[in-house]
Order: sequence, then structure tokens, then C-alpha cells
Amino acid sequence: MSAPGQPPPSVLPRVAALIVLAMALVLWADVLLRERLGDVIGSSGYNTTAGLVISAVALPVAVGLWLRAGWAWWAGLIAAAWQLVSHLLQLIVMTVSGATVGGAGWLIAVLLGVFLVVLLIPATRTACLPGSSTANGQD
Repeated sequence: MSAPGQPPPSVLPRVAALIVLAMALVLWADVLLRERLGDVIGSSGYNTTAGLVISAVALPVAVGLWLRAGWAWWAGLIAAAWQLVSHLLQLIVMTVSGATVGGAGWLIAVLLGVFLVVLLIPATRTACLPGSSTANGQD
């Protein structure tokens, strides 16, 4: 709840949380349904172990962002930037080697990129890190 006279907190951290959950859902759909729906969703190249590791980071970050926790903003920023670079490099290698990159792989990359953009919007940062406004008072 915001104090009287103050604007309500931004919903952008919750949007970011939903985006990262959607990315995890697409990842698990790819991992679990690859054999049955491989022609439809393609492949991202991830296996069950990668799904577990990514989920172990994505789920706490999503909960933390939903609650507008500062640690979740930082953890989400670092993890998503790392994962996006890693994922894009994997897509490049798969494409150059002639392997088919499925729609799931591209969708994960898009969701990671959108997640980072939403996370870097100043309103998201200030909702999670209330004392993070710049020295000149701009957000």
C-alpha cells in the first residue's frame, strides 16, 4: 500500500515476474514435449538438467519480483543477461552448424529480451529499489 498522496507502486515488477514464468513454462514445454511435439514447437536445445537449473533461478526471482524485492531485481538482471547471451550464442552455433532451431528456442530468446527490457525500465527499478532514484531527481 502506498501512503496518501503518493502514486501506487508500479505493476512492472509483476509483469516481469509473469514474463520470466512464461519463459520457464516454454522451456519446460520444450523439454517435456519435445518427443511428441517436436515438429510443432521445435527444440531450444535444453535438456532436463538445464531446465532444473534455470527454474531454480527463475522461480525465486519471479516470486521476489512479485513482492518487489531489491535482491530479485539484481538477481533477475544478472541471470537474464547471462542467460540471454548464452542462449543467443547457442542459437548462433545451432544455426551455423545447420541444426534446426525450433520456435521454442526463438521464443525463449524473445522472452528473455523482453524480460530484460521490462526490468530495465526505471519504474521497475524504483519499485524494487526505492532509494535508487538518480542524484538529480529523475527516474
